[in-house]
Amino acid sequence: MEWEPEPKQDIKKERKDYEREYVSKFTKLQKTKLKIAALEQKLRLSQIELEEPKTDRKKERKDYENEFLTRYKKQQKAKPKKNVSKLLTPEPKIDRKKERKKYEKEYLSRLKNNL
Repeated sequence: MEWEPEPKQDIKKERKDYEREYVSKFTKLQKTKLKIAALEQKLRLSQIELEEPKTDRKKERKDYENEFLTRYKKQQKAKPKKNVSKLLTPEPKIDRKKERKKYEKEYLSRLKNNL
């Protein structure tokens, strides 16, 4: 039996091939990562809502007051006025001092006439 030596491996050649494959994979990964990052950034930007302008409170209040007034006026027109019976009207207040003076004058005048 003769011993046959195994053929020598060209390590440099194998290393170059491996590096070429690795570098090509790495560059592909970098490109896909960049694409994914760009897509995520676009998504984030699309999800950000623009700030709404501040509401004008004075204008809103005026609008509400106008609506309220129109509604109130309509309600008053719709309701007929009730006629209150004369029996339910309150009697005017009597000024007691004036009544007393008047009574005293009458009384004194009657006394003078009787004498």
